[in-house]
Amino acid sequence: MAIEKTVKDKSDPVLMSIKELSVRPRDILEVGCANGWRLDLLAREYGAKGTGIDPSEEAITDGRRRFPALELRRGTADTLSFADGRFDLLIYGFCLYLCDRHDLFRIVAEGDRVLAEGGHLVIYDFLVNEPHRRIYHHDPRLVSFKMNYAALFYANPAY
Repeated sequence: MAIEKTVKDKSDPVLMSIKELSVRPRDILEVGCANGWRLDLLAREYGAKGTGIDPSEEAITDGRRRFPALELRRGTADTLSFADGRFDLLIYGFCLYLCDRHDLFRIVAEGDRVLAEGGHLVIYDFLVNEPHRRIYHHDPRLVSFKMNYAALFYANPAY
């Protein structure tokens, strides 16, 4: 089953925020990129290098077929196999709510490590008044955790 998200989605909050903030990325990493549709739009819009990771082999395979200019890899947020300070834009694309609670500090450390000094961080995920956990309705073997993920980065005075 192919990923149906296409480049027509111009109402995406991530795309709108980057444009409104006049961010001009040169090297982008999207964690939780699905098939790379958003990353492709950004890379083309700004003439940037686009790199994405996602745990779904199906999504990565689809993205490589649709967007051959992108570097897409199967992977997870807790292990980013990239050079320190490489990316000037790091996007967590609606994925943190499915990450294991035991991995959160590692995820923050990895994101901080690959983000360039002065780079931009975008977290697009659920924002709830009270943190909570639920059985993931798409797969009852998984648990989703909804909370303010930006707060994990705000604990560091550099953010």
